[in-house]
Amino acid sequence: MHEASLVSYLLDEVLNQLEKLDNEFNNNQIESIEVIIGSMANVEISAFEFAFEVLAPQKINPDAKLIIITKKAVVECYSCKNKYETDEWIAQCPVCGSFGGKVLNGDSIILKRIILKR
Repeated sequence: MHEASLVSYLLDEVLNQLEKLDNEFNNNQIESIEVIIGSMANVEISAFEFAFEVLAPQKINPDAKLIIITKKAVVECYSCKNKYETDEWIAQCPVCGSFGGKVLNGDSIILKRIILKR
């Protein structure tokens, strides 16, 4: 389950961002963390959520919430260069019908926002 290592890295990055605020905030003030997970990021959402539930209380506010936004991948067809959204690993171009393309985005996890309590 690589989701645990992904969540661990995410929490480390959240703490790194807090350090940049010159001790104005601390990890107990984290109310929620918002992430965008692309459909081709190879992440099992339920496993990611479970890993957050287990790991977050050890590193940040135990009451912190995880907000996940899923985003379809954008693929550029190899044959006709059409760009289209998909959440399928083997997708058929809606214009020319060919299979395969270059993933332009939607294959990553993005830390979008850290919401802090005052």
